[in-house]
Amino acid sequence: MQSTRPHVIVLTGGPCAGKTTLLTRLEQLKVIAGHELLFVPEAATILVSRGLVIGQDVVHFQTETMRLQLQLEREAIQKAQDLDHPCAIICDRGTLDGAGYCSAQEFDAIAAEFKEERSTLAARYGLVIHLVSAAVEAPEAYTLDNNTARIETLEEAIAQEHRTLQAWATHPNRRIIGCPNSFEKKLDDAIECIAQFLR
Repeated sequence: MQSTRPHVIVLTGGPCAGKTTLLTRLEQLKVIAGHELLFVPEAATILVSRGLVIGQDVVHFQTETMRLQLQLEREAIQKAQDLDHPCAIICDRGTLDGAGYCSAQEFDAIAAEFKEERSTLAARYGLVIHLVSAAVEAPEAYTLDNNTARIETLEEAIAQEHRTLQAWATHPNRRIIGCPNSFEKKLDDAIECIAQFLR
């Protein structure tokens, strides 16, 4: 049984950044740098699949997203601590992503509801991997086809990319990864970044 808190890593980025493909690649690897990988799915996508509508009430949706995100992370951390070998938790987005979808005042009020501040939310994660959206670096590749929760036009996706960057701007260990000429290299760079962090 692990006595210390496991490493928690966030994958984030604007719409159509490659998170889903990277997660699939990580799931296939199963282990990086001697750490078994455990996964926390994207809370917002789960809520949408359950019928919660994003556009009706942004504050309500982001509140429920944070509630589910915190619950899923707690469960993953407990599972990791119950194991007798090193683990790393990979989160498909994190709690601070919500700051990119509502005003600063709204997000701070949501965080306060859970007795959190931006600094304590950021401290939950040891590493943040921000994948640059295809909308920014390869607009011709931007698509809505591979995520039922994605609704942004190209212009909206570019704006969301910048809001997501801002949401995580103060995290001390954020890595921004893009590669407009080779998606495979983008994935390889992200995986190597995670491996370096875990070594």
